[in-house]
Amino acid sequence: MSGTTPASLSGSSDICNYKKAMDNCKNDLNINLLSLGENHTYTGLSYTNIAAIYYNLKEYPLALEYYEKALKIFNVKLGKEHPNTKDIEKDVYNLKQKLHYQD
Repeated sequence: MSGTTPASLSGSSDICNYKKAMDNCKNDLNINLLSLGENHTYTGLSYTNIAAIYYNLKEYPLALEYYEKALKIFNVKLGKEHPNTKDIEKDVYNLKQKLHYQD
């Protein structure tokens, strides 16, 4: 058994890593909000990072909330045709589909 990790322990390690990542991302978001403001693209990227963590934790409503915040910023600052904006639009669409099918 040397060198193996039980699945239950491995999963809790992943959750712990996501929590650490979330703490870091929320700290980054607060710094961006204070120094750059609500409508800066870096703030939008912070929202995207938080959304991705929520998605991986299967917290889909929270992921959608943060992706929509990012999309609002990217639409204004980058434009609707920018690749980053289009990627977030796809993420929002896919999440809405996933949430619709979960009801």
